[in-house]
Amino acid sequence: MKIGIDIDDVVVETGQNTIEYARKYEHLFCENKEISNNLKDLMRGNFINEPTKKFVRAYAAESWQSVKLKPNAVEVLNELKSKHHQLIFITGRGSHMTPEAEKITYDYFKKHQVPYDKIIFNIYDKRQTLIDEKIDIFIDDSVDTCNAITENTNIKVYLFNSEINQDLPCNAQRIHNWTELEKLIA
Repeated sequence: MKIGIDIDDVVVETGQNTIEYARKYEHLFCENKEISNNLKDLMRGNFINEPTKKFVRAYAAESWQSVKLKPNAVEVLNELKSKHHQLIFITGRGSHMTPEAEKITYDYFKKHQVPYDKIIFNIYDKRQTLIDEKIDIFIDDSVDTCNAITENTNIKVYLFNSEINQDLPCNAQRIHNWTELEKLIA
């Protein structure tokens, strides 16, 4: 089976890390909390103002290198890999955020022993990529992405619950952790 997986707020705790960085460094880019007031947009890759763009360019690399793995993510991914599932990561990370986006991600996966077959970068409209890659199951934390895929494909989609999506309705089955996901896929 081919499993498509988003990285940020699915495998790693990017949201919490970004919030911490925004609170610590936001004052260097703006006076009116333009970054922390727009964290949901920032986490979805919508850099709606110039201070947010500058913040991302300045701190994405550092933040991605220090981000924590979600509990049990590597263990469950290794278990899925041992059952001969293909793990294809599909992420919005790209050079528009930091020129080192791909290198940082590959280095992080190597350092933390995150198994994968393929990583596809700079993808925000993931539906066509999922179809092209013949993905059977997809896991993401974006309600918009999950809804678009459930409405337009036969791919089984799981929404990874997060602080920014927990109150939003979604057509995909909501999961809260990697152990829960393993039981559903196994």
